[in-house]
Amino acid sequence: MDSLDPWVIWLIFAAVFIIAEVFTHGFFIFWFGVGAGAAAVIAAFDLAPYWQWIVFVVVTLVCVLGSRRFSERISKETPY
Repeated sequence: MDSLDPWVIWLIFAAVFIIAEVFTHGFFIFWFGVGAGAAAVIAAFDLAPYWQWIVFVVVTLVCVLGSRRFSERISKETPY
C-alpha cells in the first residue's frame, strides 16, 4: 500500500480540527485547522517537513494571538 502524501495528511488534520471546533465551546481549535491547512500548502510544494511544522506553528500562533481580543470581546457577558 502506498503511503499518503504529506499534504494529504495535513489536510486530514485540518479537517479534523475544523470539524472538532463544531463540537467545542469557544473558537480555539479552528486556528489549528487553519495552521494545518497552511502547512498542507507548503507540503504540496515539497518543502522539507521542518518548514511544514514551522508554518503550522507560526500560522496557528498568529491566528490565536490575533483573534484573542476579538474572542474576549464576543465571549464577555453583556451587563444588564
